[in-house]
Amino acid sequence: MTTDATRADTHPAGTVDPELEQLRRTVEELATRDVDWPPYMPGLVKVAVCASTTTLYLPGLRAAIREALAAGATREHVVEAIAQSSVLGIHAAYSGLPILRSELASAGLSEAEADPDLDARRTEIRTAFGAARGGWNETLDDILALDPELLAAYGTFSSVPWRSGRIPARFKELIYLAIDVQSTHLYEPGIRLHLGRAFTAGATREQVIAVIRIVTLIGFHAAEVGLPLLAEEVDRALIAARPDCTRPPLDASGPSPRRAAGPRASTS
Repeated sequence: MTTDATRADTHPAGTVDPELEQLRRTVEELATRDVDWPPYMPGLVKVAVCASTTTLYLPGLRAAIREALAAGATREHVVEAIAQSSVLGIHAAYSGLPILRSELASAGLSEAEADPDLDARRTEIRTAFGAARGGWNETLDDILALDPELLAAYGTFSSVPWRSGRIPARFKELIYLAIDVQSTHLYEPGIRLHLGRAFTAGATREQVIAVIRIVTLIGFHAAEVGLPLLAEEVDRALIAARPDCTRPPLDASGPSPRRAAGPRASTS
């Protein structure tokens, strides 16, 4: 179970609105309350989401790494979570190649010339992929048909986290679920696939709900990025209206003219 101590000082500074910050804290506490899993799991989920190609939120990634390490994760745990997130690019092929296959058929074009050697290679790739990833699913059929060598390379790459095995299988599947369910991706085939695999590996309903709750927190990135920019622009506007006022550098330790009027909310 994650405690306030493991979350302390791990959230990126930037949210300047007290009400929004309190809401973020409430959601985060709800997300990790009474969940039976290693205390580093919330941090690893955030690492994978913030590192994913559809998010790439560096302040959140740094904070998530700190949170995971503070909660007992090792370097290898974090590397494994990042490796899981790194495979997200293959969804271009998952989504694009079925459409290409359909359009080729509509245009009366063949997928490829008949080639017994290529058919044998496809069988070899399918067998190797299934052995490395613990099975086959039909969403891979189109990639195997149109670009078997891409699938072979992906099979090798995506099996890296499974070979190291620092994170138990059910929690690995929950991390894949987090990557697919985040609002910047919403990849339904992956959500269904990894939900099924997570339950098969022993994940619970409560753990799945906790992951989804944690992933909703990326919505607060809007405040973390937008409100500091707003504060800077308000300062600039005030200075423009008062030509006699000298603007200190943005990284100066002293308060700006606007900030001198009152305290600014801090974040955890």
